[in-house]
Amino acid sequence: RLTAALLDAADGSGVRHVDLAGVYFCDLAALRTIIGFRPSSDSQQPPRRTRSVVLHNVPIHIERILRILGWDTAPGLAIATGEPAGLR
Repeated sequence: RLTAALLDAADGSGVRHVDLAGVYFCDLAALRTIIGFRPSSDSQQPPRRTRSVVLHNVPIHIERILRILGWDTAPGLAIATGEPAGLR
């Protein structure tokens, strides 16, 4: 269901805008799906991005997880704060 819903989240340019305001729990598999990471076939390689994503209203506990994993600075991912931000 999550994957199907995210397919509808892309705007005309193919960027997905995801509002996480109501998210209280999110496991690693769901985060990977939301952000658009595909596992690499080589376990030594980092996951690959499938498209650009802008996260809105990210709860602090999820933002911490993203920072710990280093995903907060992944190419093509933006975490919107206040005013709309450009892609990082």
